[in-house]
Amino acid sequence: MSTVHGSRFEPDHFINFPSTPDFTSDDDLASCPLPATLKCDVAVIGTGPVGSMFAYVLHLLNRDLNIGMFEKRKEVTRLHVLRIQSDSINTLMDILQTAPDSSEKAEFSTLLTSWREHSIPTDQIQNDLIKRVTLAGIRVFQGKDFEFKADELQDFINTTQARVIIGADGARSQVREAIGATQVDDFTLGYLLELKYQTSSEYTGRGKLEKSLQHTVAEGFDFETVGRPHEDGASNCFRTISLHKFIDEETYHSLQPMNDQQEVMGTQENPWTMHTLQQMENKDENVDRVIAHFNRYFGEPSSLNASISESSIGEPRLYSKERIVTFPMRVYRSSSVAERCGESFVLLAGDASSGMVLERGVNKGFIEAGRCAQAVARFFTTHPQHNLEDSSSNPSLLSEKAVEAHQVDKKTPDVAEQTDLPEEFQEYQHLATEIFYSESRWARWKFYALSAGEWLLSCVVTPFKWVIEGLYSLYKYFSSSDESLTAEDQEV
Repeated sequence: MSTVHGSRFEPDHFINFPSTPDFTSDDDLASCPLPATLKCDVAVIGTGPVGSMFAYVLHLLNRDLNIGMFEKRKEVTRLHVLRIQSDSINTLMDILQTAPDSSEKAEFSTLLTSWREHSIPTDQIQNDLIKRVTLAGIRVFQGKDFEFKADELQDFINTTQARVIIGADGARSQVREAIGATQVDDFTLGYLLELKYQTSSEYTGRGKLEKSLQHTVAEGFDFETVGRPHEDGASNCFRTISLHKFIDEETYHSLQPMNDQQEVMGTQENPWTMHTLQQMENKDENVDRVIAHFNRYFGEPSSLNASISESSIGEPRLYSKERIVTFPMRVYRSSSVAERCGESFVLLAGDASSGMVLERGVNKGFIEAGRCAQAVARFFTTHPQHNLEDSSSNPSLLSEKAVEAHQVDKKTPDVAEQTDLPEEFQEYQHLATEIFYSESRWARWKFYALSAGEWLLSCVVTPFKWVIEGLYSLYKYFSSSDESLTAEDQEV
């Protein structure tokens, strides 16, 4: 196999390194064999939920394919709760119907069914998928040495000899940049404040209407997602909780100041904790409102790993590993999700293909992962394999026709026809565009409905807040009076 001398992608630099925490002991790592070759039929950039879902579904559809996965991170870094909705599960189940029957297929179908309409922590999804990927013989390469960069696409292809490269590397996709695609049809629906934390498995959420309504009256509308009980490997059972609240643009900017190292706070890379956020108290009224909201939610005092006293809206509980971030709810799509690169083909899926909000990101990503795996499986069935070493002499990253296709107006819904793409990938290109426009219409509708609901709630409930509190005070007064009379009767 030909390699590019001096490249980061030489064979000696690769280690077969499973990513799940269940495989991180020194003995397990020492037993991982070095791969005999880096050559693979399909290379997946990104081992997140979408990339792992694609790889495993493709394996079930075509077990003869040699699949490799590449990831710059050694562990899951974004721990939050995802609600897996029925439409994404139904799509995956329909695709699996075309896969050969096997015990793997049956077990995976059972897993998908257990996810349906449940809130699952990201790391649990990652573990469930990566375990199956590893056991299926799909090679996983992780660490900074395996970080894919946009200017290394041809180098990567020359080394791996992959006929298909899948970009599932997120919103800031290097693969998308490598093929010259850009984010188009992008718009911002609004801004979101997100609190993610872990608490004991006994906590089941606000649950009761009374608690949620009381919280809404006091602090404004938000929505809480409670994950299933989950073990951390040390026999400690906990739940991962996500709390989201709409905020205005001014509050969004207030929560993203520069720290002493000139880094923007309140981002995924530099999240707030309750402790660091409280250090901003009395400096900005927008931040003060956010702190008051969280204090109300947890019950004061709210400090890291503190025991939370009984509050009016929740039971006493411990919380830890909290991460507070703000972000714009951006919707976008890639100007292209399928390109030819010499004799190889590059496809995008998940956030690399298009970005969605309001619990639709991962669900849309799973749908794309399934459809993309279906297209790749069909491609290898209808196109006999050949050695890329014999046909990779063309140094051009993109064919002339693909470059010309990018000159077409990228803002139009119709994706430019690319005659140098196989029919399977042209179909996936159109399908991904249809998915985006369908999802973006739903995202707009859901956001406006939630915003309208919040406004109506404030108009209807807030004027009666003092009435409700007054009636409650009267109730407490007469209750205490009755107790006093009873005590006097007993004395007599």
